[in-house]
Amino acid sequence: MQRPFVWTYNKVRDLFDSMMYIDRDAKEIDFIMEGDGKLCPLEIKKTATPDKRITRTFGVIDKAPLQLGTGALLCMAEQFGAFDINNLIVPIWAT
Repeated sequence: MQRPFVWTYNKVRDLFDSMMYIDRDAKEIDFIMEGDGKLCPLEIKKTATPDKRITRTFGVIDKAPLQLGTGALLCMAEQFGAFDINNLIVPIWAT
């Protein structure tokens, strides 16, 4: 039986586990932080003008047993922002 996706784990602090997601359709999420029963996807991009379409891949988490938490795009934007209530824009300088 083929697995639908691959998770790789790295321990990050005592509060979170960090994962990278890649599925057989080549959809990927750079990092997924797990905490409080939620999976929070993070994408890292070099752009200063991020596009909301980048967050489309976050929907693959709906297949996971845990709830989708707030997602974030870490990028070169000049200020904090949000695509919507569930997806944030976080400047790299602020991390």
